[in-house]
Amino acid sequence: MMYLEARSFTYANFPSSWVYDNRIKKWKLRQRGNTIGRIYFVHLAAGKRYYLRILLNIIRGAISFENLRTVEGILYPSFKEVCDALGLLQNDDEWNQCLKEAGQIQSGAQLRGLFATILLFCEPVRPERLWETHISAFSDDILFQARHDTGNVTLELTNTEVQNRALHHLQSILNKHGRQLREFQICLFRLLFLIIINKVTI
Repeated sequence: MMYLEARSFTYANFPSSWVYDNRIKKWKLRQRGNTIGRIYFVHLAAGKRYYLRILLNIIRGAISFENLRTVEGILYPSFKEVCDALGLLQNDDEWNQCLKEAGQIQSGAQLRGLFATILLFCEPVRPERLWETHISAFSDDILFQARHDTGNVTLELTNTEVQNRALHHLQSILNKHGRQLREFQICLFRLLFLIIINKVTI
């Protein structure tokens, strides 16, 4: 394999010891001078680019995107999951506990509002896991509200319908702040019927 010596460098510090020779179209060890490598800042909202930047700053000798996504022989589907596997992300225990305690005294509508606040301002690591963990509490008022709105006290909804309505309400809150569910990777597949029937923007 070419440039074995370069495998000890991260993407950012590679230019400090290597330089590209445009005449021969090859990388070679730097003989003089010094250069500091930089990677542009990327906000968390940028999604996969944010997690890619984290990995480029700590993984040495990466040779491909697939190589970056491989940890101890396991190929992960996303850069975020690699960061999680490497323990580079803080956990969501604080938000999990917050939702658990709030769920004892607040309604589903209030909890959805609280969860929207966490999404918008607290940057949870795995928002989709928080949603799945507390889905029952988030949606505990949905059936009652549907019966009230339709005037049908015997109306029944499937679990999927209840959860879709809860997602719809969460999306409505996020819309007011110019944000979309897709930014947080939360159960988008469950909103398919809403897109078709109600033309909901996700």
